[in-house]
Amino acid sequence: MEKEILKRKNVVILVNEENKMECWGSLKMACVAHPELVYNTLTKFKLPLFVKGWGISRVPFNKINDGKS
Repeated sequence: MEKEILKRKNVVILVNEENKMECWGSLKMACVAHPELVYNTLTKFKLPLFVKGWGISRVPFNKINDGKS
């Protein structure tokens, strides 16, 4: 069986007001886990953003983040 290579470039990081952090493979997966976050609404905005008690940002996967995203 051949290994499938993951082609992910970014991950989504959620941070709430108590500094609880979560890492998700996509914004859609994060929205499924948190029903208060509406995927169709969030995709209309550029990340990073703060909504309903969550800071949402996209960071590079397996790379050092320069802090600009």
